[in-house]
Amino acid sequence: IGFGDIVPQTALGKALSTALAIIGYGIIAVPTGIVTVELNRERQLAEARRRHETCPVCGLENHDSDARFCKRCGECILREPPPSLVAHSEEVREEARAVAEAEHERMEASAAPR
Repeated sequence: IGFGDIVPQTALGKALSTALAIIGYGIIAVPTGIVTVELNRERQLAEARRRHETCPVCGLENHDSDARFCKRCGECILREPPPSLVAHSEEVREEARAVAEAEHERMEASAAPR
């Protein structure tokens, strides 16, 4: 461990240095994993508290646990969405509206008498 300029010579010294190295890594790695898991869990809970149960526009329920947009209408389902998501939601809404209008026109054209 280290630069290799000083190394244990005896079997007991090598075993002791190996054990201390593993314990040292464990002191860093185990708490880091625990803290990371807890931070991630808290982030997920905070995001779940910000999410609507139903879409405020179309009323669809049972969105995925990590959903930020409604899967039916594309509306942002977060209670306090960040500005970037609001802009994205408006773009999705405009695109959905254009697709719906094109579909409506196509259906009217196919239903017209020939």
